[in-house]
Amino acid sequence: FFLLFGFYLLRKKYFLIFGFIALMIPFITFARGMSIGVIMSLLLFFGLRKGGKLFFLVIITTIIFGTVKLLESDNILIKTATNVDVKTGEGFSNRYLLWSQGLEIIAKSPILGHGFSTSTYLYGKYFSGHMAHNILIHTTIELGIIGLALYLWMISFILNNRYRLYRRTRNDYFLLQFCLFAGIFISDMSGQELYF
Repeated sequence: FFLLFGFYLLRKKYFLIFGFIALMIPFITFARGMSIGVIMSLLLFFGLRKGGKLFFLVIITTIIFGTVKLLESDNILIKTATNVDVKTGEGFSNRYLLWSQGLEIIAKSPILGHGFSTSTYLYGKYFSGHMAHNILIHTTIELGIIGLALYLWMISFILNNRYRLYRRTRNDYFLLQFCLFAGIFISDMSGQELYF
């Protein structure tokens, strides 16, 4: 996304080429959570940006058309990656199981948590998993409800600060920061990119 923004600022074609390739990686590797984060970042950026409504419509149309075409294909990898049942958790790579295990770990020390970098150890000790695949559960395991509240306050502070700076200055750099951070936070509902 930063590379595409570099193209926008400097009009260098290599920024556009490398940026587009980098944005495609989550889609090519079927990283669904990160793909949703990228899509949300783009939608936020072009939806909120003054004069970005046309790009917003182009992105929405491309996403819809691309999704329909992918679902129509006979590729077994695509069918496997898009076979998701929200009721049973099928297709979520055992996320429901990992999340319920995470809640069991949280119950052992809900207020203050178990300490930094203990999540992987605790998953190995009590279960066969290795991480929560959800930043909110992960944070609560390690820092408890108090730490989760501080974490959410920090996220909201950063998002509010970047968005207010954009609204005041109309500088796309602040909007880009807001959109990237929001997109990563959204993708963290099924991963832990902000943690590492």
